[in-house]
Amino acid sequence: MNYLEQIELAVNHDFVTKVQQAALDAAIMIANEGASDKSSVDAKRLAYAQLVLNSPKLYAQTMAYGIVTFIDGQSDEEVATAVANVWNAYAGVNPNLLAKDAVLSAAARKARKAAPIPAPEKIPWYKKMFK
Repeated sequence: MNYLEQIELAVNHDFVTKVQQAALDAAIMIANEGASDKSSVDAKRLAYAQLVLNSPKLYAQTMAYGIVTFIDGQSDEEVATAVANVWNAYAGVNPNLLAKDAVLSAAARKARKAAPIPAPEKIPWYKKMFK
């Protein structure tokens, strides 16, 4: 589909209704998932699931625009698969973030905190700005 065809489909009432139901199905499954080693990912996915459960029509319309980029047809299976494909993007997570990356980030933050902070008058831009 070209972009205009995608937009036409994204605003089609019947299509948005299918997206709504597929998103509700996904939200319920995500709400019932067990915890994984990616707790920050889990939290964001769950938060988005709660938004979808509380306002399914609003989020179905929003998701429809992303979903049309993944499908050629409109079968229930294609729509459900597309919802799964866009869920993390709409939830604002990167599922490839590993727990060890979070630990490294925490270690980097700790190292930055341990570094001495120079007095403002010793920072070159501060000197120029406040002469």
